[in-house]
Amino acid sequence: MDEIDDSSNSFSSADELCDLTLIVENKKIYAHKAVLAKVSPVFNRMFCSGFKESSAKEITLPDKKYEEIVELLQCLYPNILKPVDAENAQVLLSLSEEYGILILKKQIEKYFITVVTNSHDSTKTNYGNALKLKIENILNLLILAQIYRLNKLELEIIEFLSAYDDEQLEKYDVYKQQLDIDFKFKVLKLFSKKQQDKLKEKTIKLKELEDKCTRQKFDIVRLTNELDALKHIV
Repeated sequence: MDEIDDSSNSFSSADELCDLTLIVENKKIYAHKAVLAKVSPVFNRMFCSGFKESSAKEITLPDKKYEEIVELLQCLYPNILKPVDAENAQVLLSLSEEYGILILKKQIEKYFITVVTNSHDSTKTNYGNALKLKIENILNLLILAQIYRLNKLELEIIEFLSAYDDEQLEKYDVYKQQLDIDFKFKVLKLFSKKQQDKLKEKTIKLKELEDKCTRQKFDIVRLTNELDALKHIV
């Protein structure tokens, strides 16, 4: 994540509508209850259900990091809407789960799906250590998908992994030790289907080549007969 500067986007100063101060690592973050309550059911209950926080002007968030909470707010506030990227995605995923911020969680899942899709389409990383690192990264994403119930991401990862056979994937500790048999079955089933589809395609192409070869043989015989007939005329 980028280092936070003293700007209007850093929540380091209060505006006229500010009605909440978050205390994180003994630092103040100036925010607005309405914004947080709208995107987070956790904050909504905190502010609207008679808890002591509903009237509190300051709320301490223990065990949180200042930069991470600011990053979260930067992604939530409509006037900022900082995009999800490689540097903040995992931290934001944990916070969006904790505070029930579904809209952000979906954005993070969409970002991770793009990562998997780009990895699948890239031909530059299909060899040697580059391929090994790519598969390891995708398997680590899979663990996140399963922990945070990112079902669409998990399906995309199954699609990605199905390009490799079980023997290849078993070389990776995450795949071998942390994934259950049901998941491996899904990958292997899709891998088998893809192989069957490839076999069907090759069978069709082979048949087309055989037909073409047969037609060419008939043409050769026909031309040979025509040539013999011309010789007899001459």
